[in-house]
Amino acid sequence: MTTAKCFVCNQEYGSDNPDDLAGDGRCPKCEEMRKAVAFKVDIEIAEKRKHNPLVPNERSEMIKELFEKGGQIRARDLGIF
Repeated sequence: MTTAKCFVCNQEYGSDNPDDLAGDGRCPKCEEMRKAVAFKVDIEIAEKRKHNPLVPNERSEMIKELFEKGGQIRARDLGIF
């Protein structure tokens, strides 16, 4: 195991992951903190969506209609080209 340095707190820790050794990794403490924050944000976003569902837009309605009719979706119809 090689010594890597956490890019968040600069603490040294052991790792064999090439990303960690390149300076892109987090120590176990910072990794746990990242997971906890990500979980909290996921819960907050889920709560907002539960009480305020996404409103379908024109494009999503058009795609739904095309699928129901068995039609093909062209990039031009989506405004891509």
